[in-house]
Amino acid sequence: MELFFQIEAPRPDSFAQSNRSTKMMMRALRFSSDCPPSTIGPTRFDPGLRSPDRRAARPNKRALPNGIRCTGGTNDRTPYKRPTDRAIPPGTPPDLRTRLARLAARNPALRSIVLDSIRHALKLGTTFAFGIPWYQEIRELKQENWKQLIRDATDPNVKTPSWFKLPIHGILGGNDLIQAIEQAPAMSAMASLFGHQSGVRDVRLPHLQAFCPDLPQSAHILDVGCGTGDSLRALEARYPGARLSGIDLSPAMIAVGRLRNQGRPYTFHHRAGEDNRFSEASFDLVHESAVAHEAPRFASIQRFSEAFRVLKPGGVFFLLDQDPESPVIQRQLRPDPFGHFIEPHIRSYSRMDTVRELETIGFTSVKKEKIHPDSTIVVIVARKPAQD
Repeated sequence: MELFFQIEAPRPDSFAQSNRSTKMMMRALRFSSDCPPSTIGPTRFDPGLRSPDRRAARPNKRALPNGIRCTGGTNDRTPYKRPTDRAIPPGTPPDLRTRLARLAARNPALRSIVLDSIRHALKLGTTFAFGIPWYQEIRELKQENWKQLIRDATDPNVKTPSWFKLPIHGILGGNDLIQAIEQAPAMSAMASLFGHQSGVRDVRLPHLQAFCPDLPQSAHILDVGCGTGDSLRALEARYPGARLSGIDLSPAMIAVGRLRNQGRPYTFHHRAGEDNRFSEASFDLVHESAVAHEAPRFASIQRFSEAFRVLKPGGVFFLLDQDPESPVIQRQLRPDPFGHFIEPHIRSYSRMDTVRELETIGFTSVKKEKIHPDSTIVVIVARKPAQD
């Protein structure tokens, strides 16, 4: 797993806190074998350096006046090479850090401790650096009677596939209640880390307007993998008169989404995107955000086919997800003992040619575009052919 940071206009009294929390986060992340340090200001900070080199590598805080922009990750394309990065002859035994990481990944108790440490460091770092309200939202939601709410949200006719039960995002329980409760702040945190302070899901609005100018305000819209409703809120803002429906394979996501969006004009359904059970040709727009990289390739192809089936002739399929060709995403594919517990399907997703798969299904006018040239996020838009 690899994280890059971008801190915009730090508050006068909080830059030192942000810097310390970022260092704390990277110390935890470096336990994994291939996680390089972040970039803070013009100087590469390596949490693995020992004193006095560590002190020499620290950025000069006095040289960073209020309002300065400190960037890293998506805006910094200089290849980073650790002092230990060099050609390793075949057959060379792994170093001590790699052996320890592999040992921890194989041991259930150590694995849990390391993954919890990584997640906790992420929460602390993004809370101080970007003001993500992790603990406030989690504290509020933990007061609910979730057993009953999840029971009410569960559709007994939905079968949960085995790939959906794998550990994900460092949560060994997979797509469970913890994942649902933390979903909104987690998306905000990852958006900020990858340079989208306004939120990954908010960047879709200008692209929706550009690619779907003829979509009526009263359109019937389906959000596949709706989670707890972040995308539905963005779609409601863009199309205030639309009929909105969201589906998700996790009953916990549906339960949290219903609780967070009481009184809003859209509905949540516990259904699989690969078999959504809606009538044929019933939607003007099928929307999918940050779902494809969380599923194996065969499941994504089934989901695309279902989107084609439920779209009206001339309807639009809109997909927003990670760009497999981005250097930042490519670096996530390097061997990592803990990678399978964080993004178990990222390799399968990176091997999929999404544009070709959509065209094979029958979509036309398929367009693929980055959010901006240095972005790790890509938008793909396709149309179902109109009837003659």
